[in-house]
Amino acid sequence: RSHKMAEPADELFDIFDEHGHHIGIKPRGKVHRDGDWHRSVEVFVVAPKDGKTMMALQKRSAQKVVSPSAWDLSCAEHLEVGEPFYDGAIRGLKEELGLEVGEGKEELALLKGEIKFCLDDEEKGIHDHEMKELYLYRLSDPDLVKPNPVEVDEITWKTVEEVKEMMASTPQLVSPWFLDRKEAL
Repeated sequence: RSHKMAEPADELFDIFDEHGHHIGIKPRGKVHRDGDWHRSVEVFVVAPKDGKTMMALQKRSAQKVVSPSAWDLSCAEHLEVGEPFYDGAIRGLKEELGLEVGEGKEELALLKGEIKFCLDDEEKGIHDHEMKELYLYRLSDPDLVKPNPVEVDEITWKTVEEVKEMMASTPQLVSPWFLDRKEAL
């Protein structure tokens, strides 16, 4: 399915207590206003390029409410109601990057589970409290990435060393949750 808007305020999210117990369903706009715990998934996409292993970084759309135009990890997706993390990763790769995860699915692996992340922006009235899992997706060819212009402004490929250097030298150009994932690189 395709979204007309990158972040519809009425999109429904499962919400949880701080221990991960499901406590209800609420629209995105209210979840981010009230600071409810909700779930999302992140994916590092890597591929061989010029004899090196490179990671895809996406530049977030300028229309995004949080961190517009920031460099972000390859794929970050809120989970739909009732959706498992793994399925959200597969959906996110397709929606954001046009990637079809193969039948075997051995290319998609869990890197880190049970991540908690909070972003509070009083100025924008945003309290984003997320429980996440981080996956690694190995791609045979970087040209398979076909970014969705509604979600992604640009894709660039960098080595892990280049990503770490960018985070150290220009952290203001990187999304806060990607910076939080630095130790996983």
